[in-house]
Amino acid sequence: MLVVIKSVNDVYVVKEMLKAHEYLRVKGIKTDLVILDYEKNIYEQYVKEQIIQEILNMQIGYLENISGGIFLLNANEIEDEDLLLLRANVVINASKGSLNDAIKDLEEEYKKRIKNIGDEKRNFVQVKEFEKIKPNIDFSNFNNEYGGFSNDGREYIIKINKNENTPMPWSNVLTNKNFGTVVTSNMGGYTWYKNSRLNRISAWANNPANDIPSEIIYVKDMDYGKMWTLNVSPAPDDEDYYVIHGFGYSIFYHASLGIIQETEIFVPTDDNVKVNIIRLKNTTSDKRKLKLVYYVKPVLGEEELKSNGYIDLSLKDNVLYAENIYGEGLAKVVYVSCSEKISSYTGNNIFFVGNRDLSAPYGLEKVELSMENALRHEFVHCS
Repeated sequence: MLVVIKSVNDVYVVKEMLKAHEYLRVKGIKTDLVILDYEKNIYEQYVKEQIIQEILNMQIGYLENISGGIFLLNANEIEDEDLLLLRANVVINASKGSLNDAIKDLEEEYKKRIKNIGDEKRNFVQVKEFEKIKPNIDFSNFNNEYGGFSNDGREYIIKINKNENTPMPWSNVLTNKNFGTVVTSNMGGYTWYKNSRLNRISAWANNPANDIPSEIIYVKDMDYGKMWTLNVSPAPDDEDYYVIHGFGYSIFYHASLGIIQETEIFVPTDDNVKVNIIRLKNTTSDKRKLKLVYYVKPVLGEEELKSNGYIDLSLKDNVLYAENIYGEGLAKVVYVSCSEKISSYTGNNIFFVGNRDLSAPYGLEKVELSMENALRHEFVHCS
């Protein structure tokens, strides 16, 4: 959070923001509060003194200049190009009124910028009773409660569902000399180019207990209105998922609503690309219409906080390009393409997720995606 202070009259907003920062801290949400003081460097710095006094009055002086704490900076001592780096997720200009006024202004700005795209039809067909499809997958060798080896011992097969999962993310690392990806049992992990720490393409979460995917494939049946993911997180249905980890590949098998779904993931030996091959088989006599949406949480560098708001999207010849327009990473431009036509995309997470989460994103109910870059945070979704 960034607060811009230009006069003594603006200091009252600092008190409001200090309370907001304290509330987030108590809730366990780590946030940096940067107070940018535009007062000229003179002997008597009234604005700075009042800000310091507000911090001391709340007895939170120990939070100054630490990660997740409070930073008081003088704008006149910072170069213009460095001021650009202070672009935050929330910017409050205290000269424009209170925190409530700022929130109302932000809401109005978002409403103006979010495209009013119509919703899909609501008169869905009632879901039929489909016969459950049992896969011909044998993983009886050294089987435990989660999975076991195939007959030839070359694959490890995991059976999971929305209620039963592995105790921790079980992973398969797929890589060549320049490019790689981590694929977990939840289809989580992340992708990188040349350096797995300094040049991440998609986001990585250092959380061994909660495997949050940064790459998700959604499927929606347009007749029944049912939506699910090809992996068990974040929007599984009631059927089982089978994860097959082999040497140089992972396969996700799932069957629901009479459709067999198989996703094969691999990295070629010589090309800097991650390949997802999706095979769908309709076992019913009805014609089916499906929508597929691919979600990516991009980084294009070391940390997503540094590239948020600096990733530019463009669609050309069925290739969606994402360019880090500010950073100097090893891969400033990455791309997503598909064998089918990409009908729309969005980098606007507010449009795609709305006031929900990734288990039921708002954008999957829209006729098309908004074809725009992000407002603040950058996420990529294409359908």
